[in-house]
Amino acid sequence: MDVVRSCTPRTRCSDFTVSAPRPPPPLPLPLLSHLNGSKDAYGETALINASVCGRTDIVRELIAADGSVEHLRMQNIDGWTALMYASFRGRTDVVRELIAADGSAEHLRMKNNNGRTAL
Repeated sequence: MDVVRSCTPRTRCSDFTVSAPRPPPPLPLPLLSHLNGSKDAYGETALINASVCGRTDIVRELIAADGSVEHLRMQNIDGWTALMYASFRGRTDVVRELIAADGSAEHLRMKNNNGRTAL
């Protein structure tokens, strides 16, 4: 049995048990690329959710699947980006990956709806 961590920006992170003996295979790159631009009802992307959970492995895959930086700058309905969530939640490995992919001043200075930045 594996313990899987489930969390999104709108819920608390929680552990739950999965009966599968090993994790599922990685998603193909075309599907990951599609997920980068998809938003849920709250405007959250796969990259935002992976950043919240501290899933550096998934963050790397999503960044690699899309060569542009636009998906890194996507904001949810509250104006939060993946970098803002990773920084706020103390996910330093994820913060490093996101800044390595786009460390531009424009990205670092983006503000949420309350005027706060990732830094």
